[in-house]
Amino acid sequence: MYRSPPLSASSVLPATTRAGVTLIEVLVCLMLLSLLAAAVFPVVTRRAGGEESRRVAEDLSALGAAVDRFVSDLDGALPSDLEDLAARPDQGDGAMDSGGLVAYTEEQVRRWRGPYFAAPLTDGVALATGFDVPIQHDLVRFDGAANAPLADDDSGSAGKSIYLAVRLGRRGRELTAAQFEAINDLIDGQFERDGPGEGTSWSRGRFRYEPADGGVGGIGYYLTVPIER
Repeated sequence: MYRSPPLSASSVLPATTRAGVTLIEVLVCLMLLSLLAAAVFPVVTRRAGGEESRRVAEDLSALGAAVDRFVSDLDGALPSDLEDLAARPDQGDGAMDSGGLVAYTEEQVRRWRGPYFAAPLTDGVALATGFDVPIQHDLVRFDGAANAPLADDDSGSAGKSIYLAVRLGRRGRELTAAQFEAINDLIDGQFERDGPGEGTSWSRGRFRYEPADGGVGGIGYYLTVPIER
């Protein structure tokens, strides 16, 4: 009895079967991936920047509240640095007033009820932020009318709006204007007109901006309690 020979693999597979993909298909895939990345990357970047702005704004607001509680507990005494908010100062340590530094009294030290702010300070001198722009350890006197910090030897004068301020940034690690505006929108609201000049976001509200010499970056100042009352 006759039997037909078994079918080979070559006789079963279609003649048009091919392996791999063409160059055109590869280019189309790359183009689609590029379009997808162009759409997604800005959204992710904005979201990351927004989260960091919110974190910094929350830290500054928490520091402002901590200063308020400190001043209330110590019967009007003003802290001169963030360490005074985190650990009880010693009698004779420097407190802040309108003329600069004065010594805490024994009664003021006794009334301390902290810690008022417990975030760790990097090497004891700054509070880190994701912007790589630190919140500085020392608090400063800030002239709200002139929109500038007072010099160490400036005792202030009647009629000036002098505040105790938290500094964001320092020489060599400045805050960019764009970073300032993002944080300022969260603190003072988006209704302010951005940029330099009288009555703009740089010179009004609770968060201020002083550009550095040369116009590259600057320092942000978060105003807490008034010093001259």
